[in-house]
Amino acid sequence: DAEVVWAEAEGAYAGVQMRRTVLWREPYFLDLFRVRCASPRQLDWVFRFRGRRAGAVAGTVLQEALCGDGYGHIADACALEARSPLQLGWRWPGGGVELFLPDAGDAARILGTAPHNPSSETTDILLRRRRGHDALFVALFHPFRGDGPSVRRVTALPGAGPEALALAVDTDSAREVWLLGASPSLADSPVPGADRVYRYPL
Repeated sequence: DAEVVWAEAEGAYAGVQMRRTVLWREPYFLDLFRVRCASPRQLDWVFRFRGRRAGAVAGTVLQEALCGDGYGHIADACALEARSPLQLGWRWPGGGVELFLPDAGDAARILGTAPHNPSSETTDILLRRRRGHDALFVALFHPFRGDGPSVRRVTALPGAGPEALALAVDTDSAREVWLLGASPSLADSPVPGADRVYRYPL
């Protein structure tokens, strides 16, 4: 695992603390991004990727331009279903990446395109939006080469308790379960059907 914490005393991020934790397992990694603020505000998680989008994505085209620093450059924006798990994929020659959003805590998800470098080229951009003073954005990334992805499904499991999250990661060869948080209900919980179980405090 690896962890980085940011905090600033002045400017747009005054009173905001951001903590990113990356938990790596072959062939994927979990990205846990925690944001805490002194008072409620808009919180956006942003992901950009350059590659050919795999498959069609169901969404509603936004009729108005997005507001905010740099957001006016986002084109072809559409709103995705925000209250259910989401899987997106991108491909490039010889491989690709799958992105899984297993939790349903987003208030909005917006997918569009944005200028790359050089600006004549574009990348996909995904925004996850929430409002509050404490948010945990969870994502699983599965980069792969060769024939295709080996992570098939990522599911949030019930019964984790408050301030906790349980995820099942189904690959071609195993079911791995992550118990994230300090909830007593996760401390020594048996996990039927799991080939491997990992516990990590949030």
